[in-house]
Amino acid sequence: MLFIIAAIGLAITISHRTADGANDRSVVVNAADAAAYSGASWMARHLNLIAYTNRALVANHIAVGHFTAYLSWLRYVEDASDGLASVTRYIPYVNQATSAAARIADAALKGTELFGRGYINGIDGLHGLMMSTQARARLAIQPPEIDRIMAAVAQSHDPSIAINQTDATNALPQPYRAVVQGYLASRYAETLSRIQSARPGDDRRRFGEWVAATIDHDRRLRRWLAGREGRGWPGYGSGHREWDVKIPLIIKIRKQGATSRADHADADGWRSLDRFQKAEYKLGKGEWSGWDTLARGRADADRIAGNYRGVRRYTRLKTRGDHPGGFTVPAIATLAEGRLSRRINHLTIARVVYRPPQGCGQPCPGDAGNDPTLFGPFWKPRLSTQPGGVWP
Repeated sequence: MLFIIAAIGLAITISHRTADGANDRSVVVNAADAAAYSGASWMARHLNLIAYTNRALVANHIAVGHFTAYLSWLRYVEDASDGLASVTRYIPYVNQATSAAARIADAALKGTELFGRGYINGIDGLHGLMMSTQARARLAIQPPEIDRIMAAVAQSHDPSIAINQTDATNALPQPYRAVVQGYLASRYAETLSRIQSARPGDDRRRFGEWVAATIDHDRRLRRWLAGREGRGWPGYGSGHREWDVKIPLIIKIRKQGATSRADHADADGWRSLDRFQKAEYKLGKGEWSGWDTLARGRADADRIAGNYRGVRRYTRLKTRGDHPGGFTVPAIATLAEGRLSRRINHLTIARVVYRPPQGCGQPCPGDAGNDPTLFGPFWKPRLSTQPGGVWP
């Protein structure tokens, strides 16, 4: 009888210890899964924040170009209004209308120039805030900060769980130790080698490509901002703000306008020109005269506000196409002293992947092949299908 009672007691003890061990394993597995997914979510949110600010930097820089083109056009209108008022000043009634139009154009020009100084300086200040935001985001996605986030999540399951601890990793038996150490080392390499702060002039024209792609995506922007790319003033024939009228054997007139942008976003990034010309037909010679310029306007973004600094730095991926899977976020959760008085480890791997929506037209994804980029806010977290496991 005593033997039966002892056997039953032993069975109960073994069952209880087995249940405790299974419960410990479950807690560690859940903590590792939650930590890895949370770390990947944290990283994806900050990569998307960088992407949004990159797009805002592009949009703001283009807005300065658009304003520069508009000011050039307005100066041309003001010059044309003054010229028309001068020609018609002796014509009754007509001179009153043209003089009023000239005064309105002059007032509009002065008000726009005054607004432009504050507007462009404000854009420069906003660029500074965005660059500071990107610097903080780059710090937030470094492995130590992600480990801190993951540890807080894991410890909500059990306060004694540690995440990615060096001593716990070193205590793993081979080959588990080499696998985990490889994952932990690779995340430093991925983050430090791929995500970098870049100057638009030293990035193999990537920022300039985004500016050009954004302009090409909008027909109205193409009209205002078309012109040659490079330093200096644009050529009149390179723009789209053009029209012409010709009366055979009498006169022909034309309006031309163009805007140039440098191949990187610095102080001389935007310059714009507009002019209005006429040519008369000389019956005696049977040929057209040369073009006479009746009105003109020009604007330089740097001179409008004194010193337009443009986009001085932005964050980009250093390489393209080499890592289509995104970034790895490993979480090795360690319960140092479970109910069975032994260490329990579990590895879960999460990924941060770039997934543009289906049917997203250019320049939404950024690259024709949908390569990962920090100009598209389409970074998403997911748990990897790569094997993890509970290890002693």
